Amino acid sequence: MYFSDFIGVLVRRWYILIIGIILTGLAGVGVHATIGPTFEAHAAVVVLPPTSDSGTTSTAGSRNPYLSIPLGNTADVLTRIMATEGVRQELKAAHATSPYTIALVADGSPVLEIAATDTSPAAATNTASVLVKVAGTELEKLQVMQNVPKSAMIRASQLISPTAPDELHGSQTRALLGVVALGGILSVTMCFVAEGAFTGRRAALAAVVRGRRTAGSRGDAGSKGAARSRGGSRKSGTSAKGRGVDDLEEDDSGDPGSEDLEELDWDDEGDDEAQGPVQPRDTRETTMVLVGLRRRSDK
Repeated sequence: MYFSDFIGVLVRRWYILIIGIILTGLAGVGVHATIGPTFEAHAAVVVLPPTSDSGTTSTAGSRNPYLSIPLGNTADVLTRIMATEGVRQELKAAHATSPYTIALVADGSPVLEIAATDTSPAAATNTASVLVKVAGTELEKLQVMQNVPKSAMIRASQLISPTAPDELHGSQTRALLGVVALGGILSVTMCFVAEGAFTGRRAALAAVVRGRRTAGSRGDAGSKGAARSRGGSRKSGTSAKGRGVDDLEEDDSGDPGSEDLEELDWDDEGDDEAQGPVQPRDTRETTMVLVGLRRRSDK
């Protein structure tokens, strides 16, 4: 199919295409109202060393084994802890059920970036705030397991507090694009289905009309042939009868013998075959035959 044929089908079935466009628009409005935009709240946490005087720094370091590694590594351990099922249960208990992500700003950086997304801006903000608190609590639990005194503990301080979440339309846009694509495909498909159905019905009607015309022409030809055959039979029968009578009247010489009778009988049989089924002889014809025979006998 050429592109011109494709456009021709759409032009001929423009009403179906218009209906499809209207239905697609209504479906898009429904999807837009149902899905709506999403909101994303951001926060940031920085991992800091313990607060101690210059004279006791080496002493605090000897008490906390995590100070022997870079703070970026400690922050990476904290991100892994925040992705565990135990933390998820804590968030659920605090009514922070929005999907979230927590990761380092860069490799080796002590800064953790938190992002919570939800269809409700309040839920996204609440989840981000709870994540900041849980990050400090989990870091403290990690050090308590190593019997680190509070004065020598590494701290997780809030660097950026959750503010008004950003409004995102990515999911809404993707849903609208899907509806538009599906509606367009279905509209074009229905145009071609209607075109095929109309073309098939038109071909069927044309075939019926041609069949009726052919049957009519054959019937006319048959009736004409039958009429011609009947006319020929009548003519042949009439000529046979006339010939038999004339032969008898013209043959005046000689005695009526067996040859004449045989000839007369043969003519009668020919008349019967030409006429078809055996029919009673005409009285007038019989009289003429008897008169002819009597004249011969008189001579």
